[in-house]
Amino acid sequence: MCRMIGITDYSYHVHKTFLEGFFELAKRGKVPPHNKPFHLDGWGIGYYKNGRAGVIKSAKSVLKEKDRFFNALRKINRSKILIVHLRKSAWKNTNLVKNTHPFKFNNVIFCHNGTVLDYKPLIKEIKNELGPGKGALDSEVLFKYALSQKGNGIKTKFKKTFKDIEKSLKHTSLTSLFSDGKNLYAYLEFTKLPAYYTLFMSEYKNSSIVCSEPPVKNLKWKLLQKRKITAI
Repeated sequence: MCRMIGITDYSYHVHKTFLEGFFELAKRGKVPPHNKPFHLDGWGIGYYKNGRAGVIKSAKSVLKEKDRFFNALRKINRSKILIVHLRKSAWKNTNLVKNTHPFKFNNVIFCHNGTVLDYKPLIKEIKNELGPGKGALDSEVLFKYALSQKGNGIKTKFKKTFKDIEKSLKHTSLTSLFSDGKNLYAYLEFTKLPAYYTLFMSEYKNSSIVCSEPPVKNLKWKLLQKRKITAI
C-alpha cells in the first residue's frame, strides 16, 4: 500500500509545488478502512540521468526526513522521468531499504500500490539472474517476474504479468508505475477498495503527471482507465 507519483520531463523548479502536495499525502493521503493513517514506512525516488536509471531510498518516515527528501529532488534537478513512492507496508516488520520502492534493475524502474498475497509461487518462474534476494516481498517478486517474461519491451512483459496474476493469484491491487527511461507507464487495477487504489493524470506545461491522488487542485485530473497500461 502506498502513494506514488510519476512525472515526465521533470524539473525541480517547475514541479516543486506538485512534489510539496505529494509530500503532504504522507500525512493526509487516503488509507484503507480500519488502517492507521499516514504513509510513513519508507520512501524512494527513481530518476534518469544521461539515460541511466538511479534510485534514492530510505526505510524511515519521510516526515522525519523531509530535508533529505527535498534535497534529493533538488539535486536530481531534471530527469526525463521521475517516480516517487511513499510506502505504507502491508507486511509487519519489513521496514527495510531493500523493501522500499521504487525497485530498479538495469534501466527499468518500478513501484507498486497493492498486495499480492500469495506471491511466492512466482519466484520459481523468475530467471536466475533476476532472482529476488532473500526476504523479497510481493512487489519486488512481481517486478522480477515481469522482467522474466518473453517479449520485446517492458509494456509487453508487464501486460502478460498483470494478466497472469489477475487470473491466478489472490491480490488487492496491481496498480503500478514503471519506466524504461524512454516512457513512463501506469496501470490501474484492483479487486477491492476502488476509492483507495486510484491513479489520476493531468498535464502541466510540457509534462504529464500521474499520482495516487491529485497533489494540486488547480488542474483537471482524469482517473485512469482500469486494466489498461497507459503511456503517460
